[in-house]
Amino acid sequence: MPDSAFLVLNRVAQDQLPLSAGLAWFDELSDEDQQAAMNELHFYVHQARPTPEVVQRATETAPIRPGATPLALLRKFPFPVALRKVTSLRADERRNAFAALLTVFCLADTERRITQCRGRCGHDWHQLPAMP
Repeated sequence: MPDSAFLVLNRVAQDQLPLSAGLAWFDELSDEDQQAAMNELHFYVHQARPTPEVVQRATETAPIRPGATPLALLRKFPFPVALRKVTSLRADERRNAFAALLTVFCLADTERRITQCRGRCGHDWHQLPAMP
């Protein structure tokens, strides 16, 4: 059975849960579990291969203050560098970092499902079990 981070992150990315539900889930985690969720999200975002356009759109639509540190990092640095920096922000920036990266993941995964996976997808994360 997939773990809760796998399900929550992928359900949010696939519009089966609202972004606000993903943020609420994250808020309930311990500090240690939040860092683990950030690491998992880092991996998912990397695998989704967001384009520069997707990253820019995420910086414009993420549900956090436009000048928040994670968004500033995403705008300033090449994406692989920004991803590492955002993932390693200190604990008091973690919720904003999570919101920013979850937005990137949602947009990149949606684009990937439309352009690469349509009708021929074998990814486990695109074949989630039904919602309870």
